[in-house]
Amino acid sequence: MIENKSINNKSYFLGQYMTPEELSLTLLGGLTYDVNSVYIEPSFGTGNFIKSLISLGVPTKSIIGCELDEELFNS
Repeated sequence: MIENKSINNKSYFLGQYMTPEELSLTLLGGLTYDVNSVYIEPSFGTGNFIKSLISLGVPTKSIIGCELDEELFNS
């Protein structure tokens, strides 16, 4: 668990930026994907990159997401 100490803004402390789903789709749309590969999202936040990967045909079993913020992970 991350200690807040004297830092009041968790988003600032964790460097959180939620990429809009439309932008993540645009960024990922020009790439090709191999269904036999594994794709890792190191800080999935609200899951927009994961949603975009799925909409581009990447099977969910090929996607691994990690998130430090328990509030985002559990939502």
